[in-house]
Amino acid sequence: MDALQSTLDQLRAIQEQITGFIAQLHQRQAEFEQAYKTATARSLTARERLPASREGWARLGAELRALPHTAVGMARTVVGDLRAAWAGADLERRLLLVALELGWLALLGALARIPAQRGVPLRPDVSFSAKTRIVILALLKRLPWTLLPAGALLLAAYVLRLPAKDLELLTVLALVAVGLQLVVGLSRWLFVSDLVSEERRDRGLYRRIVGVASVMAVLLVLADLGHLGYISRTLWGLVERAFMGLQLPLVPVALRLRGRLMEELEQTWGMTFWTRMLGLVSLSVPITIVATGLVGLSGYINLAWFITGKLVLLLGILLVWAALRHLFMDWTEHLRERAQRYPKRAPLIVTGVIDPLEFTGRLGLFFAAVYAAGSALRWSTGTGVGAVLRDWLTRPLFHLGSAQVNALHLVGALVYITVLVYFGLWVRRLAR
Repeated sequence: MDALQSTLDQLRAIQEQITGFIAQLHQRQAEFEQAYKTATARSLTARERLPASREGWARLGAELRALPHTAVGMARTVVGDLRAAWAGADLERRLLLVALELGWLALLGALARIPAQRGVPLRPDVSFSAKTRIVILALLKRLPWTLLPAGALLLAAYVLRLPAKDLELLTVLALVAVGLQLVVGLSRWLFVSDLVSEERRDRGLYRRIVGVASVMAVLLVLADLGHLGYISRTLWGLVERAFMGLQLPLVPVALRLRGRLMEELEQTWGMTFWTRMLGLVSLSVPITIVATGLVGLSGYINLAWFITGKLVLLLGILLVWAALRHLFMDWTEHLRERAQRYPKRAPLIVTGVIDPLEFTGRLGLFFAAVYAAGSALRWSTGTGVGAVLRDWLTRPLFHLGSAQVNALHLVGALVYITVLVYFGLWVRRLAR
């Protein structure tokens, strides 16, 4: 009997273990199902559906009409959280916040007192470096009026440790406000300011950019409200569709900028093969904008966001490369002008130092831009361009005796020969 009782106790213990294991499996199954739903929602091919019934559209309309009340409620919540956090903060944290706010105010005051660019006329024929300084100083002088409230609220949110929702909402509002001001200010300098020749000024294009950017800013804030859970998933999807659809009015802007770029290239290089090739490649930008807008309007929001992110990265890399290249060319031109102060040494300095420096700098900027573009185009779960290049360059091509020869060896030999030839030509020019 004792042996039987011991066996029954063991069976009961095993049954309890199995029951606990089954409960864990059910819990894990729920977690796996939730993770699968989340992954499916984030999939690039997932499609957001609009309401299929009249009742669904009625609820959506009611939620749209209630948006002002939702915004007021969020503002009251943030203000209430700030008051509660301030009331619950100790003296040390309060003094830290006051000191940071005063420091922020002093910094913005110094920024507002930055003098404008002196001695440089506002004419279209000034150098790119002078235009860059004028535009940057003008934008910086206007930023304090936006940065003052945005920075003050963010400092209070970080120091007083507001809830994550309040912190994210304030951060998005600050970034959208600053970004909108920069876009509007930069567009004014690029399209209607005195730095642009009279025949190139386009007030209609400027107004289009300002209008589209303003509406996009509002939609970005609404999209963040959806991310924070303040609005329904259906309204969130509708807002994102509208945001993607607003990219379509930017197609004429992209075509106009492409036209200006091609005019500059034709004046610089003439109508060559490479000019035509760049013209064809530059068409990809407006075509991509059209495709992204249509994909987003069709409901494939994640895919549209993915394409938009990659396009913004590529355009940002292109703009940074073009700006750095122009600044570098202005700097080398300044060096040439300074070299002319020494008539006897000027040919040697220009030919032996400045020209090679300019060639090397332009080549380095080009390869840096190509590498950055390759890194930006990778998939979020894929391999970086560096790993791809290493895998391709270190792959064996053939053997010479017991030694393996890969593409990296051939590229290194080619670079070595090119440097030797260029160095020989450089020495020959110096010896003349």
